[in-house]
Amino acid sequence: MPNTPSKPDINCPVPAPENTGFFTSQQSQLNVTRQDKFILVMTIPDILKPILKKENRVCNGGNLERLEMSIWGFVVPELQINKIQIPYSGQTLKFSGHSRPSVPTVSVNYTVDNRFDNYYILYKWLDIQNDEIYSQFDYKGMNPESSGHLCDYATTFTVYAIDEYNKPTAKWDYIGAFPTILGAVNANYRDSKEMESTFSFDCSQIKMSLL
Repeated sequence: MPNTPSKPDINCPVPAPENTGFFTSQQSQLNVTRQDKFILVMTIPDILKPILKKENRVCNGGNLERLEMSIWGFVVPELQINKIQIPYSGQTLKFSGHSRPSVPTVSVNYTVDNRFDNYYILYKWLDIQNDEIYSQFDYKGMNPESSGHLCDYATTFTVYAIDEYNKPTAKWDYIGAFPTILGAVNANYRDSKEMESTFSFDCSQIKMSLL
């Protein structure tokens, strides 16, 4: 009888589905032939939580602390250190500038769950930055203490790389992150394909760790 891959360790940094809210895809992570071998975990900002609680239909999970979903494609942006070039004696010497340029925008491919929970949370995240009707920050005033500062709408996004035994091998922390583009939903009920979409986010810093 073939060996069965062991279950993830209880100390695994990837939260178990039963302990997290909005785990909307659960997309056969043990099937190594699938493309969704990355997990994205986004901490939901406090300003967004009252808006989600007011919805007539509570989003899947009922936990407003974070949005977790399997993603089947993302790009780690190019990381750079600025350089200084100084002409000297007919040549050009190069030195480290000991500084970094801004982090490029990060794009993510994901599967839209059949209740549109993950899509809706991203949609409202954009909405608090600029209301779709009144074009103001947090126009509805769900959080009276919000002022439009970065700390009001930016959090930490973490992407985990999962190996063939469903264990995390590496993670990327995107610090000061917030969504900026919500892509189109590719839906066709005439075939059996899952609905797919993309979204992009920006951040201030990136930290990678091996697990």
